[in-house]
Amino acid sequence: MLKKINRFRAQDFLNKNPEISKRTDFFTVKGFRSDKNNRFSVVLSKKNINSAVLRNKLKRLIFDLLKPYLDVSPYRDYVIIPSPKIKKDFSLEFIESEIQKIMHLIN
Repeated sequence: MLKKINRFRAQDFLNKNPEISKRTDFFTVKGFRSDKNNRFSVVLSKKNINSAVLRNKLKRLIFDLLKPYLDVSPYRDYVIIPSPKIKKDFSLEFIESEIQKIMHLIN
């Protein structure tokens, strides 16, 4: 799990226009300008994954995979939204490759 200073609430950015927005088959990432450091938020709806245990497990997994991207500049706040397709393939290797793919598209 990321430190508190590297996480934020996505509700603060719902009505703002993102600086960057990229989409793959399994993730959507929106980037907003930030002055301090890179911060991340993962948004999973109950509609997509019913089980709270699976939602929390997926959030923790994604946060752990984002640790290498904390010091990448320019600094932004990233909102990561997994698509409903993600529940079909919930393996570490697959999610890791998708996170790498989407973060390389953005940077």
